[in-house]
Amino acid sequence: MKSLMKNISTIAVIFLIPLVIFSLASCDLGKDDDTLVITIHEDSDKKGEDGEEDADTEPGRSLRILTWDGFVPDEMLEEFQKEFGIKPKIKVMGDDDNLTQLLEKKSGKYALVIIGESDIEGLIEDGLLAERDRDNIPNMSDIAPKFTQAPRDIGMKYSVPFIWGTIAIVYNKNEVPEESISWDTLQDPAYEGKIDLPNEPDFVFGQGKKILGLSVNANSPEELEEVRKLLIEQKKIIRGYFDFEEIANHLKDGSSVIALLPSFFALSIMEENRNIGYKVPDNGAPLWIDSWIIPKSAKNKENAEIFINFMLERENAIKFSNYVNDPVTILGIRDQIDDENLKLGDIFPTDDLLEKCEHYQFPDEKSGEFIDKAWIELGGEVELEDDDELENDY
Repeated sequence: MKSLMKNISTIAVIFLIPLVIFSLASCDLGKDDDTLVITIHEDSDKKGEDGEEDADTEPGRSLRILTWDGFVPDEMLEEFQKEFGIKPKIKVMGDDDNLTQLLEKKSGKYALVIIGESDIEGLIEDGLLAERDRDNIPNMSDIAPKFTQAPRDIGMKYSVPFIWGTIAIVYNKNEVPEESISWDTLQDPAYEGKIDLPNEPDFVFGQGKKILGLSVNANSPEELEEVRKLLIEQKKIIRGYFDFEEIANHLKDGSSVIALLPSFFALSIMEENRNIGYKVPDNGAPLWIDSWIIPKSAKNKENAEIFINFMLERENAIKFSNYVNDPVTILGIRDQIDDENLKLGDIFPTDDLLEKCEHYQFPDEKSGEFIDKAWIELGGEVELEDDDELENDY
């Protein structure tokens, strides 16, 4: 079975040591993804694999950023330069490298990566991650308890949770009253033909469980069968299963008025259309998290840990959160988030609402096979690994 939550944004920030790379990439949304790379150089005459100069022509350390334009706040880069003596430079490019293959083939080059939590477990199992030294990251003590026990890496032995969000309901404010929204809204006949769900079995089964009042990790045979039956009936009401971009277009043109999306993608729609809102139902929603990891082959692990600590500094975390409009994992900073960001609905949920949210866990093999078979029955497609085969019996 494919990894759970494979389409939650996989944000990669990679430091190449001594050519340190700082990389930020969305996960697969059905198109080529942009990648942010910041390269720290110890000298000024080395060239990268693309044949371009990796360093500044002037002496001293420099910082080369490969990103979509304007992602990192200039103010933070200037502060970073002042504190660490590193000069930033920006360039835009795309990158669709497989992270595991990258860490295996480029052994020793990467010192820091920030990725979606669904990738962490596999990297740990493959022996590609280093254990972090908490003495070098004292600001980890400020991470909210909700994120310190994430199931992919309980106790944060190999990872440091940093950015997070939810997977909940996007709606047209002119068509759907906010106070009426619950998980049941995703099967409300009043919106027949105007409800979009992502073309992802994990998302679809997750919302089905929430409609039934179950945990998103309820995976007993009886519970999954109950969800399957609900989804068959729900499909008669919804418009269909679509990729994120299609859902965005439907919401923008008004042909759909309700959808299920992760908060980071909902935000991109809301920034273009203020008639679009985002709501986490009162009984909570699934969570997504992007975490810092350090490859086991990193040659300057301590520098990577120092940078993580810099990003976890309360003032820096608030500044970063206000800039990207996503919450960070630092405890008790919501009241210091800009009012304009708090007006974005439940993009920044309250602490009480956060406590009702859940981390996704991988289902066991039997449950995963059931979900895949049910997804095929619903008309979805399943990517099989190796020689796996699915039977269509229940």
